[in-house]
Amino acid sequence: MSNKDLFQSARNPSQEGNRQAAAAHYARMVQSDPSSEEGWLGLGLALEETPRRIYCLKRVLALNPVNESARRALESLQAPTPPFTEPASDGLEAPPATPEPAPVKPDYAPKMAEPPQESPVATPAVSPAHPARKRTSGTAWFLGIFTFFFLAVIGLIIAYATGILDAYLPVQFQSLVLFQPTSAPTISTPIPGQDPTRETAVPQPTSTQPAQISYTPVFEAGECPFEAPGDGEITCGTVTVPENRSRSATDTIRLAVAIYASMGSSPAAEPVLFLQGGPGGGAVELSADAYAILVEPFLDDHVFITFDQRGTGLSEPVLPCDELTQVYSQDLRALIPPETRDLVYLNAFRACHDLLNIEGADLGAYTTAENAADIRDVLLALGYERADVYGVSYGTRLGQVFMRDYPGMVRAAVLDSMLPLEVNIYALSSSSAEASLRTLFDACAADETCAGAYPNLEADFWSLVDLFNASPLSVPVIVPYAGGRSYVPVDGSMLLNQVLASLKQTWMIPGIPQSIAQLRGGDTTSLSFTLGFPPVDWEMDISLGMYISVMCHEYIMDSDPLILTAGLSGRYDEGDLGWFPFVGDGEDYLRLCETWEAVPPMPGEDEPVSNDIPTLVIAGAFDSITPPGFGEMVAAHLPHSFYLEFPDQGHAPTAATNTDCPMTTVLTFLEHPESGPDDDCLAQETPPRFLVPYTLSEPLPLLYVELPDDDLEALIPADWKDYGDGIYTRASSGLDITQLNIFRLDMAPAQALSILSERTFYGRMMLDGEPTLEDEQVLGDFNWKLYSTTSFGTPVDMALASDGSTTLMVLLFTHTNEHDALYQAVFLPVVGSVRSTK
Repeated sequence: MSNKDLFQSARNPSQEGNRQAAAAHYARMVQSDPSSEEGWLGLGLALEETPRRIYCLKRVLALNPVNESARRALESLQAPTPPFTEPASDGLEAPPATPEPAPVKPDYAPKMAEPPQESPVATPAVSPAHPARKRTSGTAWFLGIFTFFFLAVIGLIIAYATGILDAYLPVQFQSLVLFQPTSAPTISTPIPGQDPTRETAVPQPTSTQPAQISYTPVFEAGECPFEAPGDGEITCGTVTVPENRSRSATDTIRLAVAIYASMGSSPAAEPVLFLQGGPGGGAVELSADAYAILVEPFLDDHVFITFDQRGTGLSEPVLPCDELTQVYSQDLRALIPPETRDLVYLNAFRACHDLLNIEGADLGAYTTAENAADIRDVLLALGYERADVYGVSYGTRLGQVFMRDYPGMVRAAVLDSMLPLEVNIYALSSSSAEASLRTLFDACAADETCAGAYPNLEADFWSLVDLFNASPLSVPVIVPYAGGRSYVPVDGSMLLNQVLASLKQTWMIPGIPQSIAQLRGGDTTSLSFTLGFPPVDWEMDISLGMYISVMCHEYIMDSDPLILTAGLSGRYDEGDLGWFPFVGDGEDYLRLCETWEAVPPMPGEDEPVSNDIPTLVIAGAFDSITPPGFGEMVAAHLPHSFYLEFPDQGHAPTAATNTDCPMTTVLTFLEHPESGPDDDCLAQETPPRFLVPYTLSEPLPLLYVELPDDDLEALIPADWKDYGDGIYTRASSGLDITQLNIFRLDMAPAQALSILSERTFYGRMMLDGEPTLEDEQVLGDFNWKLYSTTSFGTPVDMALASDGSTTLMVLLFTHTNEHDALYQAVFLPVVGSVRSTK
């Protein structure tokens, strides 16, 4: 039957009042043609369940934004609801569910969660904040910020590892009803740089929904959970707000806040308010860990404020998902049978959801719109009417919602690594990946040195993807906190994800072409290190409950499963661009979110922000998750915006450690937002200098340095980084394992060699086998025994010499394709240079 016939078949029963029969015909119509505007409109008018009607009508507007019938129908469905009132009954029995219509829900459409039923359960007069679940132990080490982890040196031998969190997985924003306090906020403790007696005007939210509850956000000072990282004054505490502003003012949560006083004599009236990424990333402890990068640059002229968004970090409650973290760790190591993988994840989702519900969390309240209202309340509770908003990654989405809903509270905005409100990041996942990879391949081809070393980089990469898809490679993986290693089967999908994740991190970009070339030659070292950290990262930083709540509501439940699947796959196999903890295709993603009881967003939530707030939009050319095109898209809607793209950066350029230019532009912009930033330094920025294999064609300059033992010195390559404790790394990229270690051991050489030979030592120290004696030479002041071994298949050279009752040891870790050259240029000269300064 043609769509024309189906349409007529649907109209007849619809005219006769038989909505169920009409819905069945319209369902067949859109199943046959998902782009049928008439079919989606008819289905949206014929169905009885409101969430499903909303979904269908939104599909109409996606196909035709000016369809007035669909728009009017949506407006009527979203008419303001009566304020929530506490029921007098103490009954525990919920009202009966509305019966399902006769037609079976069509297969083409996502299975929508049923709207929550208001059961007549009495609410106590006073409801304390939910008790926080035990926070996962460990404080993240940050080289950059925003859930990017620093390299770690494990023991005497390198565990120079790069962790990939993606956290920075972006989301669409959520817009629930926004409400205003009915009285001036209370400040229990003076805030540095602010007058607590100043009256603050309560901003009117731009939402058309009326306020349903009244409350006053309150700041209470408390001890900081860390030592003050700088010389300035810092105040920590919490701001108490409702968990769900559409229900109860007594069911509250506490938001952890940190306020850094300005060190300037006359700071700006508006503080800088930092919005962390994620969603689910902690910000308060991050502000101390990354103080020099994140906080200190602003303190000459501004008070700096940050807070842990609801459900994250030190806020209460926090929403972890230990069940999913454990499943992910097992999945990464191929411990879950493929035939049960989807079910295992589904059960973990359900277990986490149920546990958080039992603990009292209202998961539907953990959204971007509620986050935006939290920003308003934090500022008001601290006595500020306006702020300069500084958001990164997901923080840019949160910043846009705040700019949209409370424009009067934003003096200026800095949005780094943009996530447009109108973009479904899942649907564009593959195209974003393609754009980032294209930037890499083109940059290498345009660089004479890179092109000479890797003339077929693009073809070599895709041949590796195809090869690994056909025959996955078992790669040894460092597990630093578990004291050893495991093995991970790496297919083309995982290889692709590792390269894309590396492109997000600026300090890893220079080493990516060489890593691809090394992998073609059988050197899996880069994969070994990068694969080892994701489970640790998720445990340490991301609030998965918050992350899932936002992603499901604001992305996945607003998506067609076919579009989701296409966006996740692109030119790759289905599911290639996976987003932990979501697995599978579009249907699987929707099924997981239904388990979470997520509901679709409201109409209008994905409309771009357009106002006159001065806004600096920043992008990194190589960013694989928030590509430059996203920044250009947002800047086009903001008439008073300034767009800057940094050619050598990945994700979060303002967190860069290789250049001061992005942060400098931010600071000059905040001085005079109306005039825009001073971007002169941008003209000096160049694409990354890609790492190529070292050859003996050019000598490496060496210089003497004092070793940790006061009476020893040795030659070290002049441009290598000193990490202390006798560890020196080339560190040309996060993917470069080249490292030199020089130690004095309080034991005889035979004992040191015996320890190195113990089988139990290999797992902890990452050696593949017992060191082999290769030579014995007098080099410089000592008689050295030279050994060789490997670590994850790559060369390790060792030299031991007796210094009376102690042993001197020199170790060099290299990549296979550079070993011979570095052995001659670094290892032997360094060994021969070790000398006493007595």
